[in-house]
Amino acid sequence: MNEMLDLFAAASIFIPVMVGLAKIAQMVMLPKKWTPIWNLAIGLVIAVVYVYPQDIKTSIMVGIMLGLSASGLYSGVKNTTQAIRSNKK
Repeated sequence: MNEMLDLFAAASIFIPVMVGLAKIAQMVMLPKKWTPIWNLAIGLVIAVVYVYPQDIKTSIMVGIMLGLSASGLYSGVKNTTQAIRSNKK
């Protein structure tokens, strides 16, 4: 149960951070098509360093989950923002 709480805490903290890092990377150097790969790499690093450093298998799975979640959250926010903007015009 405690591990599940740790996972939810990590997701709620790190996914918005990852979305922000992806946006900054896009503004500086990263083509938009590489954003999911960027999120996956950052998710793996965060999971290995912060979330489950004691268990590499769990870290990899959590990193993949974080990366995919951040990519979905980013595209969901982007699509919603574009829909709102198109309705205002």
